[in-house]
Amino acid sequence: MNNDENLYRLALSKVDGIGPIRYKKLVEHFGSAKEVFSKSIRQLKSVYGISQSNSMAIKSFSDFNSIEKEILFAEKNNILILGLNDEAYPQRLRQCIDSPSFLFYKGSASLNHPRIISIIGTRSLLIMEEGLVKK
Repeated sequence: MNNDENLYRLALSKVDGIGPIRYKKLVEHFGSAKEVFSKSIRQLKSVYGISQSNSMAIKSFSDFNSIEKEILFAEKNNILILGLNDEAYPQRLRQCIDSPSFLFYKGSASLNHPRIISIIGTRSLLIMEEGLVKK
């Protein structure tokens, strides 16, 4: 995904009231996140499920500096940002109605391999050994 579209996609995902379902509707309807930001409130409201307040939130979003910093941080730390339309985005996850707009990951893995094991939410490991807890 090019950096310009990355910027607009990440920005759209940060707009208050725009979750994964509305995000998908908007990008599918207008063709790109950059196009979403270029539309008028009336045009945005014409998309089924997008309210006046959603439209106004999109039009008033201005925190592109923090989005640019997020992209630079990801690039500096070799973190890949996969959007829904990226080829490497997991096909099975894409089928979910509320699949995440983005995945951030580090490393090299085929996320579309026929057999996948996922470990989610692991922050620390506690080991019980003879009544002692080790971190």
